[in-house]
Amino acid sequence: MSTKKRTYRKEWRLFYLKRALFSLFFFLIFLKGFTQERILAPQELTEEMELNFQDFFFKALSEKAIGNYQKALENLESCNQIIPNTMAVFFEFSKNHLELGNLFLAKEYIEQALKIDPKNNWMQKHLTKIFKSEKQSLGGIQNSQKPSILSLKDSLEKGSSSLSSPKLQDVEDVFKTFETVQSYAALKRILERSKENTAQLLKYSGEGILLFPAQPFVYLMHGEALNSKKQYSKALEILKSGLDFVFEGSVAILFYKELAISYQGLGDENAAKKYREKSKKIKN
Repeated sequence: MSTKKRTYRKEWRLFYLKRALFSLFFFLIFLKGFTQERILAPQELTEEMELNFQDFFFKALSEKAIGNYQKALENLESCNQIIPNTMAVFFEFSKNHLELGNLFLAKEYIEQALKIDPKNNWMQKHLTKIFKSEKQSLGGIQNSQKPSILSLKDSLEKGSSSLSSPKLQDVEDVFKTFETVQSYAALKRILERSKENTAQLLKYSGEGILLFPAQPFVYLMHGEALNSKKQYSKALEILKSGLDFVFEGSVAILFYKELAISYQGLGDENAAKKYREKSKKIKN
């Protein structure tokens, strides 16, 4: 090969290398700007973004309910792009990864969720489930992360008792209170008042699942609203997702009765009968 050709090839390689580095430089600038934009996104959350988030989140719940865990993860990724680093999404990430046997990722995500709400009993229980799957000793878990049925019961009782607190009783418009405070106590009062208003019940129970993903009552109300609208398939998905958080027999009875209604609406009499019988066997 002549010296002239070798020189020519070297010059072209240098040219392409410069172009690649130039493109990389602009990509990094774009990435930095995009990252900054995503950090600001929660502060600039639009109604359209919120609706898209809810849509992807419910699709994730639906896919998980029928065992499509990878599809569920894809929808959760979409949620995380719209509103990054939410507890509900982290929790769902962990549950799906656990089902797929990805124990390391399951533990990583639930630990991220617990950083947001360290005292969440349902997430602590889920973490214990992961440790059991890893066949590790529960003695290595910090006392603050050890869940117990008694502590779950105490939390539920405290949540119920807070409904009668003077602060909430003195508020004339519980809907405005919820928009301002967004507490579970306020939401529960709204859902109880909305049982005769299906559209309202559907709206607020849907918001409740996103805000309080470990509270079974919001799933129950959402499933009830969907059954009222004859959306039985969707009701089944929501109700089965909510069963993950049910620890009280009296609450399980309500879920089984709604599941029976869903299956009855879908024409599956055998499944409807099964859940009606299950509800009768549970002792309050």
